[in-house]
Amino acid sequence: MRKFRYNFTVAFIVWLMIVFFIGLFLNFTFFVKWFGKSYISLCDDLQTEVIKLLYEKVDIKPVSSLIKTSNGIVWKQTTFELQVPYDIKISYIINELKRKFEFNFKLLKEEKGYKKYLVSYNKLPIQILDIYLKIPKVAVIFDDVGENIELVKEISKLNIPVTVSVLPFLLYSKKSAVLARENNIEVMLHLPMEPHDSDVPPGIHAITTEMPDDEIIKWTRESIQNIPYIRGINNHMGSKATEDKRVMRAVLGVAKYYNLYFVDSRTSSKSVVLKIAKEMEIPIGLNQWYLDNKNNIEYIKDRLEQLIKIVLDKGEVIAIGHFRYKTIKAFKDYIAKFKDNGIDFVYVSEIVK
Repeated sequence: MRKFRYNFTVAFIVWLMIVFFIGLFLNFTFFVKWFGKSYISLCDDLQTEVIKLLYEKVDIKPVSSLIKTSNGIVWKQTTFELQVPYDIKISYIINELKRKFEFNFKLLKEEKGYKKYLVSYNKLPIQILDIYLKIPKVAVIFDDVGENIELVKEISKLNIPVTVSVLPFLLYSKKSAVLARENNIEVMLHLPMEPHDSDVPPGIHAITTEMPDDEIIKWTRESIQNIPYIRGINNHMGSKATEDKRVMRAVLGVAKYYNLYFVDSRTSSKSVVLKIAKEMEIPIGLNQWYLDNKNNIEYIKDRLEQLIKIVLDKGEVIAIGHFRYKTIKAFKDYIAKFKDNGIDFVYVSEIVK
């Protein structure tokens, strides 16, 4: 009997201790949460002030927020994503935040065009900043590939990302696409389409406004299948065809089936390509600058000079040049100047949306 009472007493004491510690823990947690309210409010105020300070200079958005607890203190840690224009240095952003809020910064990660910082205030890690530098980009397309394999070899020597657009059913169409792919050049189909000027032949099996839908679909498919490794399509000529909604729905329907983007070469100011592509949810790009409407070296260099200014102003640009020796020569001479201005060369697939 005594042993039973002893065991019961010990068990009861143990039970009381467990209840006591659970209660202590719960009260402590409540205390921590209550105590941390002022820090959460302070963090919210700081996040608001950071956005006010930076929103006119950069694109800034909060990505996530977490409630953090440590040593009896509760605070909020917010992750921000910043898109910084190429002409604003990341160091400027950091210095502005230090000056205004007396933040401390710890660099967590760094890559080209990207930095990740842990930001502390009074030793509390209240922010993570994912800072992306908006590097200006240009995607250059060389049109009318397919008749001269030697020029593909010249383009492959540029050693930068460029895109070639290949006309179908020509002597060197397939070989040009294969050679381009082997040299890390992006390949597109340069789809022949009907122009307003009926005296100018647009090319073999060109898409015309007189074709019924099934014929448009057939020759668009045949053209796609004629060129290996293509990532997208742009129109060759096509000032009349690109104004026709029915025609473009048929063409873009095939592009969507093959998971290809489309670039409107913009041979007509009345083109419906952009509108139809958005309706059909197809990646679309627009040519914004022709390099060589005249086959003259000085003219092309002047156009390249203007292109640099346009890229720096707009941030991302698609430009088209033709598959000619003078265009390639002038472009080669200007590569260093683009890079000196902080401009990256990219494939068309990196710009279309």
